Amino acid sequence: MPDFAEPIHAESRQPLIDRGLSNEEAAQSMADSWSIWLISRKACWDKQVEEDNRAARTSSLRKQEQLRREQEKLEAEWSEAERKRPKEPEMDMDAVVGDNLDTRISPYALQKLRSVQHVHLWYFTLEGIGSAMKEHHSVSEDTMVLTKSEEGVGFKSGSQRASPKAVGDASLTWEQLTECYTEFIKQIEAAGWPKPYVQSHLDLFYGITTHDWRIRFPMYVGRRALLLYVEAIRLDWHAELVRIKALPPREKAVTKVYNVGKLNKKLLKNCYTKAEDHFKWNEKVRLFI
Repeated sequence: MPDFAEPIHAESRQPLIDRGLSNEEAAQSMADSWSIWLISRKACWDKQVEEDNRAARTSSLRKQEQLRREQEKLEAEWSEAERKRPKEPEMDMDAVVGDNLDTRISPYALQKLRSVQHVHLWYFTLEGIGSAMKEHHSVSEDTMVLTKSEEGVGFKSGSQRASPKAVGDASLTWEQLTECYTEFIKQIEAAGWPKPYVQSHLDLFYGITTHDWRIRFPMYVGRRALLLYVEAIRLDWHAELVRIKALPPREKAVTKVYNVGKLNKKLLKNCYTKAEDHFKWNEKVRLFI
Protein backbone atom coordinates (compact mmCIF):
# COMPACT_ATOMS: atom_id res chain seq x y z
CA MET A 1 0.00 0.00 0.00
CA PRO A 2 1.33 3.51 -0.78
CA ASP A 3 2.20 5.81 2.15
CA PHE A 4 -0.22 8.68 1.57
CA ALA A 5 1.40 10.77 4.36
CA GLU A 6 4.50 11.30 2.20
CA PRO A 7 5.05 14.68 0.54
CA ILE A 8 4.49 13.21 -2.91
CA HIS A 9 0.77 12.82 -2.06
CA ALA A 10 0.43 16.33 -0.58
CA GLU A 11 -1.47 17.65 -3.58
CA SER A 12 -3.93 14.74 -3.37
CA ARG A 13 -4.45 15.27 0.38
CA GLN A 14 -5.12 19.05 0.04
CA PRO A 15 -8.81 18.78 -1.07
CA LEU A 16 -9.52 16.66 2.03
CA ILE A 17 -7.67 19.14 4.28
CA ASP A 18 -9.67 21.96 2.72
CA ARG A 19 -12.81 20.11 3.86
CA GLY A 20 -11.62 20.22 7.49
CA LEU A 21 -9.54 17.06 7.88
CA SER A 22 -6.11 17.12 9.41
CA ASN A 23 -3.08 16.04 7.40
CA GLU A 24 -3.04 12.65 9.20
CA GLU A 25 -6.82 12.16 8.72
CA ALA A 26 -6.55 13.03 5.05
CA ALA A 27 -3.73 10.48 4.61
CA GLN A 28 -5.74 7.83 6.46
CA SER A 29 -8.85 8.58 4.40
CA MET A 30 -6.86 8.13 1.19
CA ALA A 31 -5.40 4.89 2.54
CA ASP A 32 -8.90 3.61 3.40
CA SER A 33 -10.20 4.51 -0.08
CA TRP A 34 -7.24 2.77 -1.70
CA SER A 35 -7.85 -0.38 0.39
CA ILE A 36 -11.54 -0.42 -0.61
CA TRP A 37 -10.55 -0.02 -4.31
CA LEU A 38 -7.95 -2.79 -4.03
CA ILE A 39 -10.45 -5.17 -2.40
CA SER A 40 -12.97 -4.39 -5.17
CA ARG A 41 -10.40 -4.93 -7.92
CA LYS A 42 -9.26 -8.20 -6.35
CA ALA A 43 -12.86 -9.40 -6.14
CA CYS A 44 -13.39 -8.55 -9.82
CA TRP A 45 -10.14 -10.31 -10.71
CA ASP A 46 -11.05 -13.41 -8.73
CA LYS A 47 -14.48 -13.46 -10.36
CA GLN A 48 -12.94 -13.19 -13.86
CA VAL A 49 -10.45 -15.95 -13.09
CA GLU A 50 -13.27 -18.19 -11.86
CA GLU A 51 -15.34 -17.50 -14.95
CA ASP A 52 -12.34 -18.22 -17.19
CA ASN A 53 -11.63 -21.45 -15.34
CA ARG A 54 -15.30 -22.44 -15.56
CA ALA A 55 -15.34 -21.73 -19.31
CA ALA A 56 -12.12 -23.70 -19.79
CA ARG A 57 -13.57 -26.65 -17.85
CA THR A 58 -16.78 -26.50 -19.88
CA SER A 59 -14.82 -26.38 -23.15
CA SER A 60 -12.65 -29.27 -22.03
CA LEU A 61 -15.70 -31.33 -21.10
CA ARG A 62 -17.30 -30.56 -24.47
CA LYS A 63 -14.13 -31.60 -26.32
CA GLN A 64 -13.91 -34.77 -24.26
CA GLU A 65 -17.57 -35.53 -25.03
CA GLN A 66 -17.01 -34.84 -28.73
CA LEU A 67 -13.94 -37.09 -28.78
CA ARG A 68 -15.90 -39.79 -26.94
CA ARG A 69 -18.72 -39.63 -29.50
CA GLU A 70 -16.28 -39.70 -32.42
CA GLN A 71 -14.51 -42.65 -30.88
CA GLU A 72 -17.83 -44.48 -30.41
CA LYS A 73 -18.76 -43.69 -34.02
CA LEU A 74 -15.43 -45.01 -35.32
CA GLU A 75 -15.76 -48.15 -33.22
CA ALA A 76 -19.31 -48.68 -34.50
CA GLU A 77 -18.19 -48.20 -38.11
CA TRP A 78 -15.29 -50.58 -37.58
CA SER A 79 -17.58 -53.17 -36.04
CA GLU A 80 -20.01 -52.83 -38.95
CA ALA A 81 -17.17 -53.13 -41.48
CA GLU A 82 -15.86 -56.20 -39.70
CA ARG A 83 -19.35 -57.69 -39.67
CA LYS A 84 -19.84 -57.10 -43.40
CA ARG A 85 -16.35 -58.17 -44.44
CA PRO A 86 -16.51 -61.54 -46.22
CA LYS A 87 -15.13 -64.29 -44.09
CA GLU A 88 -12.18 -66.18 -45.50
CA PRO A 89 -12.89 -69.84 -46.29
CA GLU A 90 -11.85 -72.32 -43.67
CA MET A 91 -8.80 -74.45 -44.42
CA ASP A 92 -8.79 -78.22 -44.66
CA MET A 93 -5.41 -79.07 -43.16
CA ASP A 94 -5.49 -82.52 -44.77
CA ALA A 95 -6.31 -81.32 -48.33
CA VAL A 96 -3.60 -81.21 -51.03
CA VAL A 97 -3.56 -79.11 -54.20
CA GLY A 98 -4.78 -80.94 -57.31
CA ASP A 99 -2.54 -82.30 -60.06
CA ASN A 100 -3.59 -79.57 -62.53
CA LEU A 101 -3.72 -75.84 -61.77
CA ASP A 102 -6.41 -73.67 -63.36
CA THR A 103 -5.20 -71.28 -66.04
CA ARG A 104 -5.41 -67.66 -64.87
CA ILE A 105 -7.25 -65.59 -67.46
CA SER A 106 -7.55 -61.80 -67.29
CA PRO A 107 -10.64 -60.79 -65.21
CA TYR A 108 -11.35 -58.21 -67.91
CA ALA A 109 -11.53 -60.93 -70.59
CA LEU A 110 -13.65 -63.21 -68.40
CA GLN A 111 -16.10 -60.39 -67.69
CA LYS A 112 -16.43 -59.82 -71.44
CA LEU A 113 -17.10 -63.52 -72.02
CA ARG A 114 -19.76 -63.64 -69.30
CA SER A 115 -21.58 -60.87 -71.17
CA VAL A 116 -21.02 -62.64 -74.53
CA GLN A 117 -19.03 -59.65 -75.73
CA HIS A 118 -16.09 -59.52 -78.11
CA VAL A 119 -12.64 -59.87 -76.59
CA HIS A 120 -9.30 -60.26 -78.33
CA LEU A 121 -7.96 -63.80 -78.61
CA TRP A 122 -4.64 -62.44 -77.32
CA TYR A 123 -5.94 -62.80 -73.75
CA PHE A 124 -5.94 -66.60 -74.22
CA THR A 125 -2.41 -66.87 -75.62
CA LEU A 126 0.52 -67.82 -73.41
CA GLU A 127 1.59 -64.17 -73.50
CA GLY A 128 -1.85 -62.96 -72.44
CA ILE A 129 -2.13 -65.54 -69.65
CA GLY A 130 1.36 -64.66 -68.41
CA SER A 131 0.45 -60.97 -68.42
CA ALA A 132 -2.72 -61.69 -66.40
CA MET A 133 -0.70 -63.58 -63.79
CA LYS A 134 1.72 -60.66 -63.43
CA GLU A 135 -1.16 -58.19 -63.11
CA HIS A 136 -2.75 -60.40 -60.46
CA HIS A 137 0.34 -60.02 -58.29
CA SER A 138 0.89 -56.31 -58.99
CA VAL A 139 -2.68 -54.91 -58.90
CA SER A 140 -4.83 -55.25 -55.79
CA GLU A 141 -8.35 -56.52 -56.37
CA ASP A 142 -9.53 -53.50 -54.31
CA THR A 143 -7.71 -50.97 -56.49
CA MET A 144 -10.32 -48.85 -58.27
CA VAL A 145 -9.65 -46.97 -61.48
CA LEU A 146 -11.67 -44.40 -63.40
CA THR A 147 -12.93 -45.86 -66.68
CA LYS A 148 -15.15 -44.81 -69.56
CA SER A 149 -17.62 -47.18 -71.19
CA GLU A 150 -20.89 -47.17 -73.10
CA GLU A 151 -22.70 -46.70 -69.78
CA GLY A 152 -20.63 -43.60 -68.97
CA VAL A 153 -17.75 -42.76 -66.68
CA GLY A 154 -17.30 -44.67 -63.45
CA PHE A 155 -15.03 -46.70 -61.26
CA LYS A 156 -14.19 -50.36 -61.64
CA SER A 157 -11.69 -52.79 -60.20
CA GLY A 158 -8.13 -52.19 -61.38
CA SER A 159 -7.86 -55.85 -62.35
CA GLN A 160 -10.86 -55.60 -64.74
CA ARG A 161 -9.44 -53.28 -67.37
CA ALA A 162 -8.10 -53.93 -70.85
CA SER A 163 -4.43 -54.78 -71.05
CA PRO A 164 -2.33 -52.23 -72.97
CA LYS A 165 -0.42 -55.20 -74.41
CA ALA A 166 -3.47 -56.74 -76.08
CA VAL A 167 -3.51 -56.86 -79.88
CA GLY A 168 -6.19 -57.63 -82.45
CA ASP A 169 -6.64 -61.15 -83.79
CA ALA A 170 -5.03 -60.25 -87.11
CA SER A 171 -1.87 -59.17 -85.29
CA LEU A 172 -1.36 -62.57 -83.67
CA THR A 173 1.24 -64.96 -84.97
CA TRP A 174 0.01 -68.20 -86.48
CA GLU A 175 1.48 -70.07 -83.54
CA GLN A 176 -0.43 -67.86 -81.08
CA LEU A 177 -3.71 -68.56 -82.87
CA THR A 178 -3.21 -72.32 -82.78
CA GLU A 179 -2.19 -72.25 -79.12
CA CYS A 180 -4.99 -70.01 -77.84
CA TYR A 181 -8.21 -71.14 -79.50
CA THR A 182 -8.61 -74.29 -77.38
CA GLU A 183 -8.33 -72.16 -74.22
CA PHE A 184 -10.86 -69.71 -75.70
CA ILE A 185 -13.32 -72.55 -76.36
CA LYS A 186 -12.82 -73.81 -72.81
CA GLN A 187 -13.51 -70.37 -71.35
CA ILE A 188 -16.66 -69.62 -73.38
CA GLU A 189 -18.04 -72.98 -72.26
CA ALA A 190 -17.27 -72.07 -68.65
CA ALA A 191 -18.88 -68.65 -69.18
CA GLY A 192 -22.15 -70.36 -70.12
CA TRP A 193 -22.35 -69.54 -73.83
CA PRO A 194 -25.14 -71.43 -75.58
CA LYS A 195 -23.96 -74.74 -77.03
CA PRO A 196 -24.58 -73.66 -80.67
CA TYR A 197 -22.33 -70.62 -80.07
CA VAL A 198 -19.57 -72.82 -78.67
CA GLN A 199 -19.84 -75.37 -81.48
CA SER A 200 -19.84 -72.70 -84.20
CA HIS A 201 -16.63 -71.16 -82.81
CA LEU A 202 -15.06 -74.59 -82.56
CA ASP A 203 -15.98 -75.13 -86.22
CA LEU A 204 -14.52 -71.74 -87.12
CA PHE A 205 -11.14 -72.45 -85.55
CA TYR A 206 -11.04 -75.98 -86.93
CA GLY A 207 -11.76 -74.71 -90.41
CA ILE A 208 -9.14 -71.98 -90.13
CA THR A 209 -6.34 -74.03 -88.54
CA THR A 210 -6.76 -76.87 -91.05
CA HIS A 211 -7.24 -74.67 -94.12
CA ASP A 212 -4.97 -75.32 -97.11
CA TRP A 213 -3.77 -71.72 -97.12
CA ARG A 214 -1.83 -72.30 -93.90
CA ILE A 215 0.79 -74.25 -95.90
CA ARG A 216 0.45 -72.50 -99.28
CA PHE A 217 3.58 -70.67 -100.42
CA PRO A 218 4.23 -68.02 -99.41
CA MET A 219 2.85 -69.17 -96.07
CA TYR A 220 2.95 -65.61 -94.75
CA VAL A 221 0.18 -64.58 -97.13
CA GLY A 222 -2.10 -67.55 -96.52
CA ARG A 223 -1.76 -67.44 -92.75
CA ARG A 224 -2.12 -63.67 -92.71
CA ALA A 225 -5.33 -63.99 -94.74
CA LEU A 226 -6.75 -66.56 -92.31
CA LEU A 227 -5.93 -64.31 -89.33
CA LEU A 228 -7.59 -61.35 -91.05
CA TYR A 229 -10.68 -63.51 -91.61
CA VAL A 230 -10.83 -64.57 -87.94
CA GLU A 231 -10.61 -60.96 -86.77
CA ALA A 232 -13.20 -59.66 -89.26
CA ILE A 233 -15.72 -62.45 -88.76
CA ARG A 234 -15.56 -62.36 -84.94
CA LEU A 235 -15.99 -58.59 -84.82
CA ASP A 236 -18.92 -58.75 -87.23
CA TRP A 237 -20.58 -61.66 -85.41
CA HIS A 238 -20.54 -59.80 -82.09
CA ALA A 239 -21.77 -56.63 -83.80
CA GLU A 240 -24.65 -58.69 -85.19
CA LEU A 241 -25.46 -59.95 -81.70
CA VAL A 242 -25.63 -56.36 -80.45
CA ARG A 243 -27.87 -55.39 -83.37
CA ILE A 244 -30.29 -58.26 -82.73
CA LYS A 245 -30.47 -57.54 -79.00
CA ALA A 246 -31.49 -53.95 -79.81
CA LEU A 247 -34.42 -55.03 -82.01
CA PRO A 248 -38.05 -54.71 -80.85
CA PRO A 249 -39.16 -57.78 -78.86
CA ARG A 250 -41.29 -59.33 -81.63
CA GLU A 251 -38.62 -58.89 -84.29
CA LYS A 252 -35.88 -60.04 -81.95
CA ALA A 253 -37.81 -63.22 -81.17
CA VAL A 254 -37.66 -64.35 -84.81
CA THR A 255 -34.21 -63.04 -85.76
CA LYS A 256 -31.26 -65.41 -85.52
CA VAL A 257 -27.54 -64.73 -85.64
CA TYR A 258 -25.59 -66.43 -88.42
CA ASN A 259 -23.32 -69.45 -87.93
CA VAL A 260 -19.79 -68.09 -87.49
CA GLY A 261 -18.39 -71.58 -88.11
CA LYS A 262 -19.45 -71.65 -91.78
CA LEU A 263 -16.57 -70.13 -93.73
CA ASN A 264 -17.50 -67.54 -96.35
CA LYS A 265 -15.30 -68.24 -99.38
CA LYS A 266 -15.78 -64.79 -100.91
CA LEU A 267 -14.80 -63.08 -97.67
CA LEU A 268 -11.82 -65.42 -97.41
CA LYS A 269 -10.69 -64.41 -100.91
CA ASN A 270 -11.01 -60.73 -100.00
CA CYS A 271 -8.83 -61.34 -96.95
CA TYR A 272 -6.31 -63.19 -99.12
CA THR A 273 -6.14 -60.25 -101.51
CA LYS A 274 -5.50 -57.88 -98.62
CA ALA A 275 -2.78 -60.13 -97.24
CA GLU A 276 -1.23 -60.49 -100.70
CA ASP A 277 -1.24 -56.72 -101.28
CA HIS A 278 0.35 -56.24 -97.87
CA PHE A 279 3.03 -58.82 -98.71
CA LYS A 280 3.78 -57.17 -102.08
CA TRP A 281 4.02 -53.75 -100.46
CA ASN A 282 6.46 -55.04 -97.86
CA GLU A 283 8.53 -56.62 -100.60
CA LYS A 284 8.72 -53.32 -102.50
CA VAL A 285 9.73 -51.48 -99.35
CA ARG A 286 12.38 -54.11 -98.60
CA LEU A 287 13.84 -53.87 -102.13
CA PHE A 288 13.79 -50.09 -101.99
CA ILE A 289 15.65 -50.08 -98.69
